[in-house]
Amino acid sequence: MTEKKRKKSDTIVTEQQKPAPNADYRRAPYNLEAEKALLGALFINNDALSYIGDFLKAEHFILPLHGEIFSLISRAIALNKVADPVILKEPLEALKIDDINGFAYAVQLASEATSVSNVLDYARTIYDLFMRRCLILVGEEITETAYNVSLGLSAPQQIEKAEQKLYSLAEIGKTNTGFDHFTTALHKAMEMANAAVSYTHLRAHETREDL
Repeated sequence: MTEKKRKKSDTIVTEQQKPAPNADYRRAPYNLEAEKALLGALFINNDALSYIGDFLKAEHFILPLHGEIFSLISRAIALNKVADPVILKEPLEALKIDDINGFAYAVQLASEATSVSNVLDYARTIYDLFMRRCLILVGEEITETAYNVSLGLSAPQQIEKAEQKLYSLAEIGKTNTGFDHFTTALHKAMEMANAAVSYTHLRAHETREDL
């Protein structure tokens, strides 16, 4: 039995996100289906942007092509123009990823869209996963700094800088409604950072007393 033929768009995504063979690899969280469903829904009902335009941005999409399409839709609607693949054909054709034409891809997204009722949920999912990727990057930076003793930063200084980064992410999350689960996770991380600072100061005090 022959394997079912994959769509070109699926091939692009899987090839770009494929981990190296036998690598110790954990994939950054994303949901391409939510991104495609949201863009398709916006094409068939431009009014849906009013529910998500205050917090969702192009940079929140994992696939650059999706972010560029979202930007085209947003700009057209801001100019009181209809945002569908036909009206946006020229700028969409300028968007390409490998051998996929942006216009053909947009037509596919619109044709596969079934409902706009879940647009807010799609947008929240995309945003939440973006914030999680940001948290992963902060974590990696914290780890790299902790290993690099040549930077000359003491452990309490590193913890303070880490807390500032986590606090900044938490504040971004709080500006939008519906992201309590992510903000809670960040606050827990900040509490752990505070506990680490307190523990470090306590151990330093005990060490001085022992001298």
